[in-house]
Amino acid sequence: MSDIIIVTSESLLASVAKDIFSMAMFVFIIGIGVLLDSPAMEWAGFVGVMFITLAMTIKTQKSNKYSGQDAIDRVAELVGKQKEQAK
Repeated sequence: MSDIIIVTSESLLASVAKDIFSMAMFVFIIGIGVLLDSPAMEWAGFVGVMFITLAMTIKTQKSNKYSGQDAIDRVAELVGKQKEQAK
């Protein structure tokens, strides 16, 4: 049986906030090397940013794949949360 992928959406504000946080984290990591005038730390920060980006991508891909009954349970959970928020 193939995996079922559930796509959820997020608000524009949540998406922008997450992107700003990610960019600030990346600037901070590389910025340490810039402030210390250390090209080695800048490169280490860049490599770290690449590993973090890769890890976040893998986590996102894995967290949205479900098998049959797991997918049904997850959809029921999401619908329940949505109904609670509507009250």
